[in-house]
Amino acid sequence: PNSEDLRIGVFICHCGTNIAGVINPAEVAEWASHLPGVVHATEALYACADSGQSLIKESIKKYNLNRVVVSACSVRMHENTFRGAVKEAGLNPFLMEMANIRDQCSWVHSGQPGRATDKAVDLVRMAAARAAQLMPLHEEQAPVSNAALVVGGGVAGMTAALALAEQGFPVHLVEKSDELGGTARQIPSTLSGEDVQAFLDQTIQHVQDHPRITVYRNARAAKVEGHVGGFTSTIDVGGETASVKHGAVVVATGATEHKPQSYGYGQSDRVLTQLELSDRLARGDVAISENGTVVMIQCVEQRDENRPYCSRVCCASAVKNALGLRKRYPKSRIMVLYRDMRTYGFRETAYREAREKGVLFVRYEPETAPQVTVSPLSRSGRGAGGEGSSSHADPLPDGDGTLTVRIHEPTLGREMQIDADLVVLAAPMVPRADREELSELLRVPLNADGFFLEAH
Repeated sequence: PNSEDLRIGVFICHCGTNIAGVINPAEVAEWASHLPGVVHATEALYACADSGQSLIKESIKKYNLNRVVVSACSVRMHENTFRGAVKEAGLNPFLMEMANIRDQCSWVHSGQPGRATDKAVDLVRMAAARAAQLMPLHEEQAPVSNAALVVGGGVAGMTAALALAEQGFPVHLVEKSDELGGTARQIPSTLSGEDVQAFLDQTIQHVQDHPRITVYRNARAAKVEGHVGGFTSTIDVGGETASVKHGAVVVATGATEHKPQSYGYGQSDRVLTQLELSDRLARGDVAISENGTVVMIQCVEQRDENRPYCSRVCCASAVKNALGLRKRYPKSRIMVLYRDMRTYGFRETAYREAREKGVLFVRYEPETAPQVTVSPLSRSGRGAGGEGSSSHADPLPDGDGTLTVRIHEPTLGREMQIDADLVVLAAPMVPRADREELSELLRVPLNADGFFLEAH
């Protein structure tokens, strides 16, 4: 277009203090107003918010803009947002250009606000020059395969498969083990008492009976080619391969409970994880006496340098199992050694109930973490759930060994020693072992902890 045909509008986003805390948006807007073809330049507190989008749409109509420059964050986050706003105002969405003055300017030059503002002016100047060369583009429709590939046969994967199939779409459900259900198979009930196994059996039956769902067990996605709307995948099923066409992929591989390497786990069948305790409670296979002692240790091998994250389910699991033990063994002593109790949302009610029913909660600092001594080796010496696990709930015989837990109690300022019948560890949830293979196969990035990175 000729320069006299251009009517460029420039919008400088404050992004709260993300940008305006370093860059001077008013100065950038003033500079932009003098650029060739620019007929309007202004600021917006949050350009991506409804108010900011309304400002852009109103300005397009008021100033008859035919090009738009938004100086804000990255195109990865909000290009579609601003294209949508431009389109709603009647302008071709591809006549919008972005300048990333947050990631490329204020965030990396926070100590030099003057020079950061100068750089922002340059970025906006370049974006306006590029906007002047933009031409309208028009999207075309392409044939789309309406089938979906769902990777992971746990509750999430099955729920996604059923939701798609009920809408009339064919689904290929890939599960790497020989049965559906995933980690939910180890959970007998929820905190509020719902029967997880009954729900799981019903869901599995619905999946298996649904005419539009094809289930592949002992399988993995070996190769994925194509693009969104037109994928062709090779599924490896026990050494044989099947080729399927699909337009979308759902990754629902889930997570699994880490097997600890500390606190005597594997040395005694009376040191177990919360998931293993849930399973034993469901089977009535908890070997403690009526007035026995159970010690639960939270944040085991997590919230540290190796796994800095919180699994978000451990505290609720501890409270649920503590209440289950209290109901079955009302005279028992149950102690929860914790760093921070994080019973999210309405689970806080269960935490208060556990305290009211006599469950003791003792806080510890990471520097003075509990110490567990297993002496001598208990029963078979196998890990929890092994062949030597106890299969009844009788008291442990004399001389079978002791579990001794030592903890520094910060309120009293002294050491505590507890002889325990059971030690239950809140092990972290960790990503599945095949996540790196899937990440490369599907081009889906992983975060620093190894989990799939969620969308913004």
